[in-house]
Amino acid sequence: MPKVRRVFYLQLGAVAVLIALLMLLSWFFPIVDLIARAQQQVMGWGAWSAIAYPLLFAFCNLLLLPGGILSVGSGFFFGLWWGFLIVLLGNSLAAAISFLLSRWAAQRWFGEKISRNRTLKALQRVVEREGWKIIFLSQFHPLFPVIIL
Repeated sequence: MPKVRRVFYLQLGAVAVLIALLMLLSWFFPIVDLIARAQQQVMGWGAWSAIAYPLLFAFCNLLLLPGGILSVGSGFFFGLWWGFLIVLLGNSLAAAISFLLSRWAAQRWFGEKISRNRTLKALQRVVEREGWKIIFLSQFHPLFPVIIL
């Protein structure tokens, strides 16, 4: 039990250090101002801004930068419904790129992990055969993945 408690405190300390580091970095690098300036720059492009704005939004999402400023800004610059559509396109593009990057980057690592573990091998076969059930049923019960494991 003391080992588990020590690991928990180490993780808690690491999270606290990470938050402090992010706050310190935000003090020296005004991220919100940089995003606002990039937003103004894109809006100066006229009609091309409707193409570049979702790309900017996707780029900020991929870098885990705050997207709230861009969401509100799209409503101000493009109007409610066009802004909504542009933000939806940007979020969808970021999600697709994130999925492809994670699948490309982590496929070999997960393959090695799965090949070494009997339980993960069995789970992989089940997911390949009936993965749609896991996704479908997890929508109805939040603990469903935990229940089947």
